[in-house]
Amino acid sequence: WRLGVAFAHMAPFHLRLRGGGGGLGLGRPGWTLLATKSNEPKPEIGGMGGAYDRELEVAVKLARQAGAAILAVIESKDKDVHLKDDAVDPVTQTDKDNEALITAALREAFPDYGIVGEESTCESGEGVTLSNKPTWIIDPIDGTTNFVHSLGMCCVSIGLTVDKRTVVGVAYN
Repeated sequence: WRLGVAFAHMAPFHLRLRGGGGGLGLGRPGWTLLATKSNEPKPEIGGMGGAYDRELEVAVKLARQAGAAILAVIESKDKDVHLKDDAVDPVTQTDKDNEALITAALREAFPDYGIVGEESTCESGEGVTLSNKPTWIIDPIDGTTNFVHSLGMCCVSIGLTVDKRTVVGVAYN
């Protein structure tokens, strides 16, 4: 098994967090976990009767697209790296492009949902207050430092919160 907390190593692991049963963590009643071995066919996403099947399907599709963009340039020495305002955390053009891709598609599919993107939030300098409104949270390259150094330990992370609780989480490496 190639498992981590919501890691998908080239698509075999998908995590659906569905609340209920009084639990707030994996392995507690009310949570559903979908995983397959890395050498098995991709699992069918959705269709499990969850209230957020469409959101999960869209998030997985977008994570795969952004993951392909990472894979296309991870070995490159020219990643157009800049430092964020804290002068420590790197940001690359791939971070920005992935966030733009994911944000545009989520806005089209779910126009009434909020979106918090790591890169755009850092650039704006505005704080974020999570509300009860359905809100997507995006990290277009979780592990940018590893990506910059051509290490494979990075992923695309897309989550959805409703009523300030995570209801969908997808991480794709």
